[in-house]
Amino acid sequence: MPFSKRAVGQPINRVDGREKVLGRALFTADHRISDLAYAVVVQSEIPRSFVNTSSLDAAIKGASHAPGVLYILSSENCPAIKELPSELTDDLPFERRPPLSDNSVQHLGQHLAVVVAESLENATHAASLLHFDYEPEPAILSAVQVTAASGTASLGEGRVRWGRNNANRSMSPKSDY
Repeated sequence: MPFSKRAVGQPINRVDGREKVLGRALFTADHRISDLAYAVVVQSEIPRSFVNTSSLDAAIKGASHAPGVLYILSSENCPAIKELPSELTDDLPFERRPPLSDNSVQHLGQHLAVVVAESLENATHAASLLHFDYEPEPAILSAVQVTAASGTASLGEGRVRWGRNNANRSMSPKSDY
């Protein structure tokens, strides 16, 4: 319907209104898909640290045996992911690292693992079993501190671990583009 001042403030019939009011409308969650897997992200509990690799491995090994778990993705088994283009990250240059690229924690709530399971309940339960030992570092509280810091959470000389299959990749924002 073209816009007119007479339309403002007037009721408009909704195509799906009757079905919703009567409880017969179907929503996305009402559709069943066969062989669907569910994922739950596990996030860091502290703002800046390194996750101890042996604790990560032990936690994943333990949670992998939880009912319905299909896979747990972490920095230890994540396939190589391209870094984000600098146009998307110019305002904070050190967040070009792809998710799960290494065991460093740059901010509270950073993704550390993804649990994939046969049901949302199974994935949530297995995610709750993942507890890591952190090696805390002082929090960086401003963008000025970030840009003044030497290097990144890296293996040294600007090299970041980009997943097991692509270790020691350069941090050059122009690589692969």
